[in-house]
Amino acid sequence: MSQKVNIKDLEEKALKILKSKNDIYFFCDLATELGYNRQYLYDIGFSPDKNDTLKTALDENKRNVKRGLRNKWYNNDNATTQAMLYKLIADEDELRRLNGSKIELTGAGGGSISVSQDVDIEKLKRLKEMIDK
Repeated sequence: MSQKVNIKDLEEKALKILKSKNDIYFFCDLATELGYNRQYLYDIGFSPDKNDTLKTALDENKRNVKRGLRNKWYNNDNATTQAMLYKLIADEDELRRLNGSKIELTGAGGGSISVSQDVDIEKLKRLKEMIDK
């Protein structure tokens, strides 16, 4: 790619693509759609990190699909999808209750450690002993 690319033209083309194809959520997919290698676009200074308009358009596509999925889950009679939606919108206490397990260790200094069920309990007990010393 030896020819000079006009960043402004590239931005206009990218925004047009993002508005017409709302299934593009990642910069690498946009780069492919534009016909360029992602690294090349980064090298010439064209990336969501350096272009708020581009970042906003990609984020909008993500938000729209998330909103659509949440609406489908809300209107669905499937208990699994409803539980997934509930977990997304639950506060910390509700989420802990849904997951069914919370282990809280308190050291001698009063500090606490909360962990989920996939943590090695024996390691935590040894950690608590070390804290209490």
